[in-house]
Amino acid sequence: MHTITVTEIKDFLLSSDGTQATFSLTTKYAGDIAVTIPVSALSVLQVHNDRAPGRVPASPAPASAVPDPAPAQAASGSPPGGIELRMPKKFLLAADAANHGIVALVFDPRTDKEVGYALSPKSAKELAVGLVKNADAILAHKPPKPN
Repeated sequence: MHTITVTEIKDFLLSSDGTQATFSLTTKYAGDIAVTIPVSALSVLQVHNDRAPGRVPASPAPASAVPDPAPAQAASGSPPGGIELRMPKKFLLAADAANHGIVALVFDPRTDKEVGYALSPKSAKELAVGLVKNADAILAHKPPKPN
């Protein structure tokens, strides 16, 4: 077996069905190597990373109290390949400033529905602003609760 030292991981993407992760490994002597692995293999890597000496595992963000309904159906008349929406039961946020300079966002961590995204700091801030803006808009349209 050949051993290649990886100096960086970049261009992380998930397949549209969330089952495959593709990324590039940057090496000192062999150049970039594109890799595609099952998403389930990422959790194996995370478990080993969490057990590394001196490693403090990321703390999960507060879990959502919203139940996990059946996937929402695309609006009637939507074209094939419409977006399937699900409400995650939990999510995890973690900053990886030391190694990759990304913010990791994982929905339904450690479940068969797990899906994660690596965001640049700029993208994470834009997402946060957009989430707050859209949540405020929805809350403004909800009828007031009776006392």
